[in-house]
Amino acid sequence: MVILKSIKQLKRKLLECFTSYDSIGLITHKNPDGDGLCTCLALQELIINSFPQTFINTPDCPNITKSVDIILEEAPPRNFDFLQADKRTIIYQDSMAYSLIIMLDSQSSIRVGKCAPLLENAENILVIDHHESSLSENELDTYKNVFLFNNPLYVSAGAIIFDSLDDNFRSLKSASKKYCATNLYISILNDTNNFTNSNTNSDVFNICSRIISLDISPHNIVRDYTSSRSPAYYKFVGQALSTISTYENEAILFFHSTQQMLSDNNLKLSDTSKIIDVMKGLANTTKVIVYFKEVDSDKYRLSLRSNFINVNEIASFHGGGGHRKASGCSIKGKLEIIQQQILDLIINQL
Repeated sequence: MVILKSIKQLKRKLLECFTSYDSIGLITHKNPDGDGLCTCLALQELIINSFPQTFINTPDCPNITKSVDIILEEAPPRNFDFLQADKRTIIYQDSMAYSLIIMLDSQSSIRVGKCAPLLENAENILVIDHHESSLSENELDTYKNVFLFNNPLYVSAGAIIFDSLDDNFRSLKSASKKYCATNLYISILNDTNNFTNSNTNSDVFNICSRIISLDISPHNIVRDYTSSRSPAYYKFVGQALSTISTYENEAILFFHSTQQMLSDNNLKLSDTSKIIDVMKGLANTTKVIVYFKEVDSDKYRLSLRSNFINVNEIASFHGGGGHRKASGCSIKGKLEIIQQQILDLIINQL
């Protein structure tokens, strides 16, 4: 495995990748969010429009067979419809293989879910992430020709891509430039929770200013990305919040949702993204929040948040990962048993 230690090294590698491979697959973690998915969308748009003769089959170049695809394990969440994410992504199939895989906002084959075989079949892999390394480097070493750039000082994977390819984004035509900038801005909105998280600092606002200079309107992006929920969604949120239980004098808060709740409101699993953010108004006496989302019979996807303990340790223990203050994982079992396991781990840290 080759470690890329600087933005300059990453830029050289990216530009080399854009011209050297017959097919490029872009992947991110399962349950894609505004960082992983939007960074894929921005990078796809840049590649296609910076090297159109390479990737588009035209009358002038009838024999071109190169492609750049975004592969997901399921359809993208509906709040990305305004970005045409459903039309710009494809669903993973066993027959898929790419000469290069670029993995964004993750450095774990476990976290990419059903798309993991793409890593095994790829000739080369480029991994770009900003999370604390919760996986052992040995996992990446099991694949051939891996290049890794990981810097937790960056607020999002999108910020890394923009910082490395700023000039390339600026050289795009107006429509493509705005599309890319919109996605890159969302990557930061997502990972700062609209600039309310503790990772919001002067560096974040500086890179946002540079992205905004590409002629985008932040207020319109916030409206489209965060303010387009249906009444059914808020009914679902109310049902989930009605399950709240607290422990240790309200220092720990759990809540959950079920498949039945989603069915009752004609919603999909992807519609539950960011639901944990409704807890932002809690008093500081509540130190840890965990949302348990039922994704299948006796299988739950957990979102953990805390400003007081390292929830990444808990998520990593169960094969997940993320940041010290915000992480996630999936666990099989009965809800009551899973909650007790997580409660014990949290109490040990507290």
